[in-house]
Amino acid sequence: MNKILWIDVIKGLGILTVVAGHIYEGEIARNIYIFHMPLFFFISGYLFKSTIEYKKYFKKKVIHLLVPYFSFLILLDYKVILGFAYNLFVNSLNDDKWLFYKEHFYSIIYGGGELTGDFAVFWFVTCLFLTQQIFNYLFNKLKTRQIFMLILAMLIISYANTYFYPKMSVPWNANVILASIPIFYIGYLYKQKNFRINTVLLWAIGFATILLSFYYPENVYNMKYSSYGIPIITLASSLILILNIKYISVLLSNYKFPYRVLSRIGQASMVIMFLHQSFRNPIALYISDNNTFVFLITTMLSYFIYLLLSKFKLSKAIFLGSHKDLEEIYLSTLKRKSTKANNVYKK
Repeated sequence: MNKILWIDVIKGLGILTVVAGHIYEGEIARNIYIFHMPLFFFISGYLFKSTIEYKKYFKKKVIHLLVPYFSFLILLDYKVILGFAYNLFVNSLNDDKWLFYKEHFYSIIYGGGELTGDFAVFWFVTCLFLTQQIFNYLFNKLKTRQIFMLILAMLIISYANTYFYPKMSVPWNANVILASIPIFYIGYLYKQKNFRINTVLLWAIGFATILLSFYYPENVYNMKYSSYGIPIITLASSLILILNIKYISVLLSNYKFPYRVLSRIGQASMVIMFLHQSFRNPIALYISDNNTFVFLITTMLSYFIYLLLSKFKLSKAIFLGSHKDLEEIYLSTLKRKSTKANNVYKK
């Protein structure tokens, strides 16, 4: 099967907007928040392939998404984990310390909206995992019309969540799937139906969408906190900008240099997502608070870590979610144990 060249490019552009959205402020950030997280659900839907092997699909996505999720959680939280272990070992957990650790680890396990600071963007991974699992099940169990009606109902309920229960918190942001599954489904349909839209018209509507955000600041997505902007209008705005970015990605994939740069950033997008917050804050605090400088250094450092992680089988398995490497490590471990057992038996 031929590789779709623009996919890695759009992922690269997408993760750059995620980083920029957490660094820049004002109109730049507000316009980015119209589309940057919906874009990744859209692309995931575009790449979706259904399967009735639910256990196999579940295992595959656990390895690809949740293993890196927990690995990076532990890595970035090592100071607190070691502090807890030390205080537990020396028996110095007083009431204040116990309360701190209890609340901290509760937030880490609960995930979703409870995650802040270096972990602020981790919500996306668990939400995507749930989105994929539920959509795959529904896709195989329901007819097309039933899927459409159910997803329409989800969209309506997601707006009810925004307006009537805006502070509702659910583990792993499970309630956000009410908004993410419709976008995921639209991404899937976009590929299946092979939609076409006039380029000039697409650019014109995209420009109008950005103008709209100046007059209606509420025309933004903040999916983590179940804030979906103006019903239907913000969804349409997001999809228009996503299609514009898709067009740009296709265009850039025809040129060697931008394709090489953006596709490599796209391949590292998950690692950049996990790490950029932990780099951004100290860079801005101790080196320079110039937004462009912070953006560039944060992205480069995150990408450099990705390159390091991609060099070793173990790091690829646990931090990059490589099913192949994890399986090879597992089989190698079994082989060593079997060899050791045979040697013991022979003796």
